[in-house]
Amino acid sequence: MSEGRFNTSTKNKLTTKYGKILKVTHYRQRDEEYPDTDYRIRPTCSICGGDVGCVCYNDDNSNDEPYDAAIKGLQQKMVL
Repeated sequence: MSEGRFNTSTKNKLTTKYGKILKVTHYRQRDEEYPDTDYRIRPTCSICGGDVGCVCYNDDNSNDEPYDAAIKGLQQKMVL
């Protein structure tokens, strides 16, 4: 029987007035104090309305809090 943390992840959809954010939390096998959390958005092109693709915000690539950066990403006008 194993004890302690296990390698898994959870996904939650967060609905905001700007769009939806997918919150993905990764729990690693090693015993870490905090799990890794990504906030993913799928913005649309402001010109053609096409899918820009998945944009991911986390502690490694965000100057702000990742959630706040994802909200700002939804507010911005992106172009393909």
